[in-house]
Amino acid sequence: MNILDENIREDQRGLLQSWEIPVRQIGVDVGRKGMRDNEIIPFLHELRDTTFFTRDLDFYNRNLCHARYYLVCLAVEKDEVAVFVRRFLRHSSCRSS
Repeated sequence: MNILDENIREDQRGLLQSWEIPVRQIGVDVGRKGMRDNEIIPFLHELRDTTFFTRDLDFYNRNLCHARYYLVCLAVEKDEVAVFVRRFLRHSSCRSS
């Protein structure tokens, strides 16, 4: 499951969906609106095979690594998120065998 942080714009979510990339977003499809960073990590622990995409660099922390999820911090402009999410998901090291 690909989950977008609440801080990712609606147009970027829509672009991913138009490319038939399944995504859910915090506060829209999963979790609740206004979830704090310290609530998101325990939420991710409850899920399996999840990739969480965020622009919030507070998540860029080695201590947050866990076997139950991928945590992808995107240091890109707001209007570049969809392109980089797609690139990440298409990358050969992300593909399951």
